[in-house]
Amino acid sequence: MRLTDPQNKILKMMYDVILDPSLTTMERVLFVKTKNEIEFGRTFETEVTALLKELNHIPNSKRTTHFRQELSKVFPFSAF
Repeated sequence: MRLTDPQNKILKMMYDVILDPSLTTMERVLFVKTKNEIEFGRTFETEVTALLKELNHIPNSKRTTHFRQELSKVFPFSAF
């Protein structure tokens, strides 16, 4: 798995989100699935885009909302 620096930054943020105890079970499942797919070698942008779409269908915790805000600083949504 070869990721760019911004992608590595996002992956690290995902680890932090997954470890946050305030995360809902469904949010954690979605983040872990995405992290695993990226680590398996799937296309980074495709997996993160899928995560964002799935997160649109469930209530988001403050931690997930913060992740989305930080993600938009690293990668503008138009990049996905």
